[in-house]
Amino acid sequence: MHLLQAAECLASRQLQICCLLRLYAQVAQWQKAAEHAADVAEAAQAQVDQLKADLSSAHALVNAHERNTKRVTSIKLELEHACALLDKRCDELSLQRYGWLNVGEW
Repeated sequence: MHLLQAAECLASRQLQICCLLRLYAQVAQWQKAAEHAADVAEAAQAQVDQLKADLSSAHALVNAHERNTKRVTSIKLELEHACALLDKRCDELSLQRYGWLNVGEW
């Protein structure tokens, strides 16, 4: 009878050891999956950081473009005004040349 009990005890221990080994293998798989997930998350964060930097650069370019557009518009208005003054002065000089305008009138 002792031999039968010993065999049952041994079988029970072997079953426990097999269960523990399976559990250990499962934990190792989960750990490997967790490490992979951490690597993926780190890479995703790096991409997010790069996208934020790209977006910031794009905003800076848009702002610079808007400033340049305003400056170009301002210069265009100044040039149009200067051209109008030059046209007026040319007309006055033409009239003066032909004696139709007194020199002191402009």
